[in-house]
Amino acid sequence: MSNSFYIFTRKHLRILIAVFILGIFIGTLCLNLFLSWKIDSLILENKVLEKEISEKQNQITRLEESLQKHKQDTITSLKITLKTDLNQHKQQQIKEKIFKLFDNYFGKEISEVDPLTIRDIFHNRRIIMENKEYTLKLIFFVLKQETELYIFVEN
Repeated sequence: MSNSFYIFTRKHLRILIAVFILGIFIGTLCLNLFLSWKIDSLILENKVLEKEISEKQNQITRLEESLQKHKQDTITSLKITLKTDLNQHKQQQIKEKIFKLFDNYFGKEISEVDPLTIRDIFHNRRIIMENKEYTLKLIFFVLKQETELYIFVEN
C-alpha cells in the first residue's frame, strides 16, 4: 500500500495561496460592483418617490384650498387611538384596516353621515391578521372634520 498524499512544494503552496488571495480580491471587487449598482438604483428610485411625494403634497394642498373655499363641513381626516397592548407593527396593521373601512366617508359632509352606521362598522368588528383574530370594540368617536375613533382591541 502506498500513501497517496499530495505533497506540495513551497512553490506550489505559494501559487495556491496567491490564487486564493486573488480569488478573494476578485470576489470582493464583484461584490462591490454589484452593491454599488444596487445602491445607485435605490437612490434613483428614492428620488423618483420623493418627486411623487412632492407632487401629491401639492395636489393635497390644492384640494385643501379648494375645500376651504367651499367651506362645507366634510370629513377630511381620521385620527385613530387604539387601546391595546399589541406591538407597534400590529397596531399599524390594524390602523390600516380601519382606514380602509372608513375610506368611503372621506369627503362626505358630516350632516350626511349616520353615526349609528359608523358604530355598526367598527363595534365588535373582527379583524384577522397572521392567523389571529382581533375584535375591535368602539369606545367612542367624535364626528367632525378630523374624525376621531377610540377603539379597544381584544386579542
